[in-house]
Amino acid sequence: MITNTGPFIDLGWRTISLGGELKRLPNGKKTIPIFGKNWLENAVNDVEFKPSPLGGVITGKESNIIAIDCDNTITYNLFKALDPDYKFHFVSKGKKNKDEVLQESGTILYKYTEELIDSFKIANGSMELDFLSTGRMTYLPTKANETKETWQNSMPEIKCAPPEIIALLKSLQQPVKTHLPSAQVSHHKFNLAPQVEMFVKTGNIAKALFKLLTPYDFRDCDEYKQLGYVDPKNVEEGRGSEYLSKVSAILGADASVDVDLYCKAMRELNEQFDDPMIIKRLNNTIIEPMCEGVATGIDGEPIWVEDPDWQATVMTFLTRYNTVINVFYDYMRRVYYIVDLAEEGVQQFSQIQTLGNHLNSITFERMKPVEITSSVPNVLASSAPEKLFGFHTDGIKERFNTFVSTPAYKAFKIPEDYEEYYRTPTATLKYLEALIPDEQMRTYLLQFLRRKLDKFEYSPVVLYFLGVPGSGKDTFVSIVEEIVGEFSLARPTAKIFLEKNNAWILDKLFIQLDEYGDQLTSYNDKQEALGLLKQYTGKSRIAIRVMREDAYSYDHKVTFIMTANKNPLMLDVDDRRVALFNTPNPMLGADWLYAEGGIEAVHNKLNEEVCDFCYYLATEITNLSVKDYMTPPVSKDKERLIAESMPIARRLAYYLKTRNWHEFRNIGDRYGPHSLWDRVDQSKLLECDLTDLYEELKGSEPDPRATSTMRHAMRDMGFEATRTTIIGNRHGYAYFIPGLRSITLIPSEIED
Repeated sequence: MITNTGPFIDLGWRTISLGGELKRLPNGKKTIPIFGKNWLENAVNDVEFKPSPLGGVITGKESNIIAIDCDNTITYNLFKALDPDYKFHFVSKGKKNKDEVLQESGTILYKYTEELIDSFKIANGSMELDFLSTGRMTYLPTKANETKETWQNSMPEIKCAPPEIIALLKSLQQPVKTHLPSAQVSHHKFNLAPQVEMFVKTGNIAKALFKLLTPYDFRDCDEYKQLGYVDPKNVEEGRGSEYLSKVSAILGADASVDVDLYCKAMRELNEQFDDPMIIKRLNNTIIEPMCEGVATGIDGEPIWVEDPDWQATVMTFLTRYNTVINVFYDYMRRVYYIVDLAEEGVQQFSQIQTLGNHLNSITFERMKPVEITSSVPNVLASSAPEKLFGFHTDGIKERFNTFVSTPAYKAFKIPEDYEEYYRTPTATLKYLEALIPDEQMRTYLLQFLRRKLDKFEYSPVVLYFLGVPGSGKDTFVSIVEEIVGEFSLARPTAKIFLEKNNAWILDKLFIQLDEYGDQLTSYNDKQEALGLLKQYTGKSRIAIRVMREDAYSYDHKVTFIMTANKNPLMLDVDDRRVALFNTPNPMLGADWLYAEGGIEAVHNKLNEEVCDFCYYLATEITNLSVKDYMTPPVSKDKERLIAESMPIARRLAYYLKTRNWHEFRNIGDRYGPHSLWDRVDQSKLLECDLTDLYEELKGSEPDPRATSTMRHAMRDMGFEATRTTIIGNRHGYAYFIPGLRSITLIPSEIED
């Protein structure tokens, strides 16, 4: 077994002695060992003769070798197939791809050739290749290197690369060279300068900034799992120097951070510790090596990157509240965005004038719309739960992820990280049992919610909560909002819902339509709202319209939640999209609520238990099948539940619309005038008889608006009164009710 770099020194290679440790992390990445000062320059200029337990080798002409570092199974198998009997491989251990799937990978070494002087890298999803030649470095497979299979004492012969491999590398090398300049515009995807400037100015630990600055090796602690970042004050004792070094690398790799800002930020960061590092040591070991380009990454390249023109591709403003906002324009959606990275906030604007007025109100700068449009950067927005909130690049286009991964969503998506904090969400489960007593429908709701959060797929299902006031319908919507974030849930008024400009739907996962039956007063508005709801839920691809612009197609993932106490706006009773949840119990007065400490205590507990509830969903509830996710079960007594929630006039009209002859016959026999059934053989009801029935059911003093109220209710259900002769020459109005004559076949329940 090779225990040190001696055998490789004997080959005449330029080796590097490394300190610290080199091991594989659970996610497949590796730790970074300690490199000595000016290590690359020393290795190139001076031959090292002293063996080291852990080390690397300089590739290229200096050591007379090239290295083909294959980072995934596809790439490794491709190169092995071109030279199947060759054995000079440094085989990797525990290497994983971005989905944390183990990969067969390794580094293949050959003798140096002048045909392949330049190094290059390819990472396109299929091929993951890092070709190492002049001035690069690769780790040696000694016992101390836990990321490679340790070599035994026998060493295979190193030979020249076969012509097939040289030809392949040369063909891969040329296109990469062509695209490198544009791909290196920014070393870092976040452009942290505005947030770092705020940190230097205030000294405050902003969550959004420190979520990005927290090094990967520090993300397994309790604080990061709970809050999403680590406060420097709470860094594990003895790891302060490591923390500072790794944050230094993150800041140094950000093109927007210049030398002055970097130095101020590192000193302010150091002061956040209860026992800060001595300034001289901080300067000598961290700040100066970074600024001088001496600090290097694992590829041997300097970490430091600076782009003085980085602001040419962004638009930032300092607000009057000392926060930093970014503005960009999505040219595909034709929508302007204002984002606050520190607070993880997003706002949309369809009109440049509205955007300009808003910016002039919250910032110190005054800009005309034409000044904004001439300089605003183009960025494509989307909701991508698998990515961090903020700016990203795919190497070609700048993108922005609007989805905020809340602590609750993280507990759902990665339950193993939350397991040790989990407590059974007893208050939440009691609340849900009281909200939806029907066990079948309650289970359906939980399974639907789990699949939605797991896959974010389109579903036509409308979640309809119908019941008494104060039953907790809005509380459920608030819980959903805590899980998916404020921007992913919308509560449009009925007026906004009916507008042609519907860009407010973009990136929404849930939309609540609350009491639309009351908000919409005219029959035409109600029919238009129902038509839009059917259009939005009918298929995943809908038309988005922005003011004074042509419509464009958009694939949505919205689930509509409708809530109503009475007078519900209802799709057809036989419409299979509606999952109807009866909520018959008011929260106030419930025994379980007072056992938990009262309404305020329960709301506090529900808020505290959101993460626990998400863990419960992830571990105790199963996903719905695709069939059930697309088509809900039929609720028991669906028509009765809908009818009983309606005012009396609408209830009578609803019975006639749904041809519920049994209920209407019983009511008519008990409370209607004797003349109510006189024209049933013509499928007609006189308006005056129907109004008398309404007033009798209402049971109060005579209502001068009774005829108008009944007429509006009938019109809402699609019935129009027509003029008719009642007795002799006296005229009145009657309604034609298709199928009404069959009501005579239903026996009366009233004794003669």
